[in-house]
Amino acid sequence: MTEAEWYKVTKDLIQALAWIGAVVAAAFAAFKAISEVRSSRHQRKDELRWKQANAAKEIINDLHRNNRAVNATTLLDWSEGKFHLSFEGNERVEISYEKDVIPALSKRQSEYSELDREIVYCFDWFFYYIHLIEHYIRTKLIEFEDVEFICRLYSKKIMRQDKLYETFMNTHSYTLAIEFWKRGSVTENAPSSEGDGKFM
Repeated sequence: MTEAEWYKVTKDLIQALAWIGAVVAAAFAAFKAISEVRSSRHQRKDELRWKQANAAKEIINDLHRNNRAVNATTLLDWSEGKFHLSFEGNERVEISYEKDVIPALSKRQSEYSELDREIVYCFDWFFYYIHLIEHYIRTKLIEFEDVEFICRLYSKKIMRQDKLYETFMNTHSYTLAIEFWKRGSVTENAPSSEGDGKFM
């Protein structure tokens, strides 16, 4: 091989190696870019999920910071027997879920006693928060799974008087609260004393 031929072969080899190196570098750069995009996407997804969970925690905290809404949850939690509650600075009064709460929620506004009015205010605030929770779920601000656990017990009590509560929520324009209780896993195995345990 002449010097000129050797020089040409060497030059071609160097060019081939350079081309291979460029291809490898480009492939590596593309792989790295794809990995970074995927990592960024997962990170954004995790951040969004954290924000949703935190927003759910805040709305539940808001519910439990509202004295009237808390009274409603207490009435639902302890629907057996009698217990004492105070309403907005008034003295504590003895209340029976069956003898006081159910009748109060069944009455027209013109028929309210002072105690009836206080009970209605409590459930009005409670269903306001449930209505808000369903709105937040629909707008993707929170996920249903983040609020399901706190509402499961209440749903069982509500479904035992499903027609009464549905009428109450409709009367107070909490239609999204009705939709919340329709979510299958919330009302699962919740028996109704009035109907089929499902809102229409």
